[in-house]
Amino acid sequence: AAVGLDEMRGAQIAVKAVNAAGGVNGRKLELIVEDDQGRADLSVIRANKLVSQDKVSAMIACYGAGAVSYADLLKKAEVPLFGMIGSAAITQLGNPYIFRTALGDPTELEGITDLIRKRGKKRVALIHQGDTMGVGAADVVIKAAAAKGYEIVADESFSVQANLDLSPQMTRIRSKNPDAIVLWAGAPQSIVALKSMQLLGMKTQEVYGTPQMTSASVLAAAADSADGTIIVPDVINNVNPDPAHVKFAAAFRKEFGAPPTTSFAMAGHDSILLIAEALKNTNGEGAKVMANGQKISNFKGL
Repeated sequence: AAVGLDEMRGAQIAVKAVNAAGGVNGRKLELIVEDDQGRADLSVIRANKLVSQDKVSAMIACYGAGAVSYADLLKKAEVPLFGMIGSAAITQLGNPYIFRTALGDPTELEGITDLIRKRGKKRVALIHQGDTMGVGAADVVIKAAAAKGYEIVADESFSVQANLDLSPQMTRIRSKNPDAIVLWAGAPQSIVALKSMQLLGMKTQEVYGTPQMTSASVLAAAADSADGTIIVPDVINNVNPDPAHVKFAAAFRKEFGAPPTTSFAMAGHDSILLIAEALKNTNGEGAKVMANGQKISNFKGL
């Protein structure tokens, strides 16, 4: 929920800026927001409403894998999706109406597996959500093992549900004595995994996680539960921040009274700017927006 809120607010800032500059082709952008609660089944209902009732020119999908469930719907309706989605599968559907507007899991995991090799880790355990996002990530890590000189000693998955308990999975991982763990999950599930490690006395592993683990809630949990190293890919350099990132954070704080909790707010912002670019010289027809989107190059987003 925190990531989704960040993404929405980043998008709202961009809509405000585009409209203040005159909109696109003299027309103002309208942002319609629906909450799918992170559920694939509900995301299909919400997407169908946006397409059939609101007649949107384009859509943005937030972090998660729900968009895979309604990708065919968008293709038939000729509505392009600009998704802040990491899942490998989302751009492997052969669907020209799908665009990725955030770093993809394959890109992030290439960096993570390179770092595992460079740091000399030989025994790697996986724990991941049992959805498209988690399974796709696990597949990337497993396929890279031979080339990068490490062994997969455990591959554990779990269903995203209330009252999640990862003790059985973590107990099995502990028995394999890995020297690195790849944890690919949302922020709440990552907290549960870290707490399970604490309760089981797992103190020596390096944990490699998703960008969601940069959120304040995960960092607070990690401070209590982790006695080791947590390594997370992110687009923000907190030591020497990009001036554009500093400016955006200041605008975000001014608008909403608090800074963004994750870098996904910037992905929401960039999604709107990409859509605005793709809308140029169209009347909002989805097929034309999609075709324009494919021509965008050298776009410098946050």
